[in-house]
Amino acid sequence: MLDKIEILGLCAGALTTLSFIPQIKKLWKSKSTKDISFHMYAIYCTGLLLWTVYGLLIDSISLIIANFITLVFAFSIVLMKLRWDSLDIDS
Repeated sequence: MLDKIEILGLCAGALTTLSFIPQIKKLWKSKSTKDISFHMYAIYCTGLLLWTVYGLLIDSISLIIANFITLVFAFSIVLMKLRWDSLDIDS
């Protein structure tokens, strides 16, 4: 059974994770990531990976799930950036 604090973490994680879906849909539809910063997303993905590891170390299901799924979403944006705007990764 999850305690109230972990449920709060799961709800917060779900909302922040789901916030990536409109961006991914927009990028997928337009096939353009020219206004997306490659370096920001690379740093963000690294942070998400570290948060996921931290969640594993402290055994927090909300940190693990939210950060891992967000990492998948953010990394998909990095891959789109590399695929569609590979000549413009300086932004």
